[in-house]
Amino acid sequence: GQRAYYFILACIRLQGGDIDEAIKELTSLLALDPLAAEALYLRAALRVKKSDPDGALADATRLTTLLVDHPYAYLVRAVAHEIKGKKDLAAKDLEKAASLDPELAEPLKLWIEKLK
Repeated sequence: GQRAYYFILACIRLQGGDIDEAIKELTSLLALDPLAAEALYLRAALRVKKSDPDGALADATRLTTLLVDHPYAYLVRAVAHEIKGKKDLAAKDLEKAASLDPELAEPLKLWIEKLK
């Protein structure tokens, strides 16, 4: 339906290198379905890339309430926290991501240590 249309359109815009238009398409999708986790995740990641840590943080925080056990929700929020200079909160989110996915524990260890 329309959800898929906006998501595919966002991906096409992204492939064309237009992050702003991709964000607009994802915003349209989220207006239709505020619980579209894939759109929240992608928009959070794109907002990080666009140096919009407040927008990324808002999306990532909403994502952590939807997908409480999904490590990538915490990963994207950690990046937003780090951009905002909130190293303690970034480290906390990285530790949460590592606890949810043991395969992430080792790769995230150095990043967590760097933040502390």
